[in-house]
Amino acid sequence: MFSQSEELLLTLSIGDSLYPKWPQFESLLKDQLLTRSSLLPASDGEPVKAADLSILCGSEKLCKNLSAAGFTNITKLDFSYLIAPDDEFIQNSKVSIEIYENWKLKFADESFDVIVEMGVYDALMLPDVRYTGSGSSYTNAVKRILKTGGKFICITFAEQNALDLLLTKFRFGWKITVHPIPSEELKQQTFMFVVEKDSCASVSLMTFFVDTYSLNSHGDRVAVFFTALFTEQAIRASMLALKTVKQLDLESLKKCEPGRTIELILGEPGDPIFYKAVLVDAEQDPSRPFLHHFAAYIVPITRVDEWLFSNKQGQICAAANSEASRLLIILLDSSHDLNVFDTKTLEAEVTRLAQPLAPRDFPVGDPIMFVNTATIQLKQRDIVYEVTSDLTGPIIVDEVISPKNRYEDNDDLVFRRLIFLKPQAVVQSEALLDVNKVQGASKTRKKKKGKQKISEGSRNPKASSGDRKVNHDYLASTYNVIISGLLLFFPHLQKVSSSTGSPMMETVVIGLGAGLLPMFMKNRLPLKIVVVERDPVVLNIAEQHFGFAQDQRLEVRIDDGIQFVGKKANPVAVHADIVTNISQLHISDGIQEEADSVAGESSRKLDILIVDVNSRDTSDHFRAPSEEFFDDSFLQDVNNSLSDNGLFVVNVLVTSSEVMADIHSVLKGVFGKKIVSFKLEENQHEVIFMVKNEKMMTRFLKNEDFNKAANRCVVSLEKESMQEWITGVKQSIKLMKICLVLGENF
Repeated sequence: MFSQSEELLLTLSIGDSLYPKWPQFESLLKDQLLTRSSLLPASDGEPVKAADLSILCGSEKLCKNLSAAGFTNITKLDFSYLIAPDDEFIQNSKVSIEIYENWKLKFADESFDVIVEMGVYDALMLPDVRYTGSGSSYTNAVKRILKTGGKFICITFAEQNALDLLLTKFRFGWKITVHPIPSEELKQQTFMFVVEKDSCASVSLMTFFVDTYSLNSHGDRVAVFFTALFTEQAIRASMLALKTVKQLDLESLKKCEPGRTIELILGEPGDPIFYKAVLVDAEQDPSRPFLHHFAAYIVPITRVDEWLFSNKQGQICAAANSEASRLLIILLDSSHDLNVFDTKTLEAEVTRLAQPLAPRDFPVGDPIMFVNTATIQLKQRDIVYEVTSDLTGPIIVDEVISPKNRYEDNDDLVFRRLIFLKPQAVVQSEALLDVNKVQGASKTRKKKKGKQKISEGSRNPKASSGDRKVNHDYLASTYNVIISGLLLFFPHLQKVSSSTGSPMMETVVIGLGAGLLPMFMKNRLPLKIVVVERDPVVLNIAEQHFGFAQDQRLEVRIDDGIQFVGKKANPVAVHADIVTNISQLHISDGIQEEADSVAGESSRKLDILIVDVNSRDTSDHFRAPSEEFFDDSFLQDVNNSLSDNGLFVVNVLVTSSEVMADIHSVLKGVFGKKIVSFKLEENQHEVIFMVKNEKMMTRFLKNEDFNKAANRCVVSLEKESMQEWITGVKQSIKLMKICLVLGENF
């Protein structure tokens, strides 16, 4: 019995109605084959000749059609265990045949001008144990055996798994153009990907086309496809400034310049994998001579967003701690599977790629010193507070000090961090302290429901910085994206809110952490905010150590977030329960009025709902939030709790692209096309914005409201004093603007 993948490959070999017929894409394909790549040097005017092209073809149908069209230098890729080749065709044409039973394609490097195939990706990415990993093996082989300036032409359904592989594997050093192939006979839309090999690993924006027939005939399918392209385009836009090794002046780089940082892409177009890296020249401390010329940190995906590795001053601090004159920081992402790439292999690969970046004093052939990031010692680290919560487990509040950058007029930077130690150690929040300002005492707290006793915990008497004031204008990278999205949606939300006579928008944030996000939102936006936090210990820490304060516009409810939203979505049931309890307890009229007030509060719809919580169980790929926040019942409650023009925002971090695809599918089932996702770098980390009103999203995408809102936001922020949060938000808005403006093609 053939497997599902083998059946698809078999039908592709003998001809099948799943894919377009030759006349439907003949002209497009021949134009691509006979047009010189824009990545090659300008020619002397000689046209590309069909007979001169060396072509590797993965489909017998295509081989026959190309041969008949005058392309004679063709090598056909065949798989002996599936179907015997057409001997008569092989004998009567100049087509050679290569038989492989695996997908590594052991041709010499840069053997072909063109590689063209139809449906191979679709077959390899089906859930088939026999073909596990074959998609990556096949792609790596294609990248290796294609000539510089050559073209890989792939005709595919571009389902999620195949699309993810194509977009990520061909991100560095490849130019991608996407064409839909119109066909009235096919049930499923097909696309032609034309991928051109560059001479270096630089990132370029994609080009893609939309035709009216494809949109009208396969609207939902095509919409999902182009949403994935827009997300990838935004990632590429954020990487345009990254340098490749070939683009650097390597001779001048041999001299260390203290305080210099360079963001890099490590890898070549034919390599199977690439790395985002930062090269840092350390600042010399006279009291601590350098022990190494060249060192490297390999930073796991769970730590790349920490200040130490994501901020320039943090990177300089990390370089000082490496005790090397030059440090290379390698930032891993979801494409780096350490189950496949063991640590030794990874270090060997980085060593090979980093050799041209070594400083002049680095002896040729010497190994790079790899330093474990867990051993990094900041200038100072103090444990301010420790406590164990029955709900959250062990919690630490610490302070870390970054040494002063002598090339800038600033003091040491002091950060206070909230760290949850279970299920795995994670820096939940990171606050910048104003070292010259003193934290005032917390305001009187409102009485909160909740049975858990708040532990006193333990304080470090030596940590004298406990009274330093938290700078509530400092935002971590994820919060920059959330605030950017709110600012883009805000003009419309504010217009709707004012039309209802309410000056403040009803806002709920599930998850308090250190309280940095809700405090910033209250200070900067006209919102009435309720934060739902299940753990009173976390609230106590936020108030005592992070300057969180409740008032008439910001309050905390100790409750389960999912249950809270359920009550918002079903206020009638809440009122019925209250009335039943009152009648059973024979409560007085005064209490009855208070109960009616509580029920009335539950009935008020939400203008904004934000979910920003960590997962309590990380064994199933979910890091934030937990899987239950994507249950259909919860999402339906979210939809029912929102006002007619309400906005739902969820901060998502998972460790699997398949899980992220499932999340997109579930959200689409409830919110349809009313979803915009902003992906943070190349990791499986997204901030997803959903609106209840489809007309609102359609108007933004078609009438350039997002573009106008983005421009207004950037212009208004330019007028503000240049605080760090403004720089971060402006950058996020510009990147989000690129993603959303592309959405106008819908």
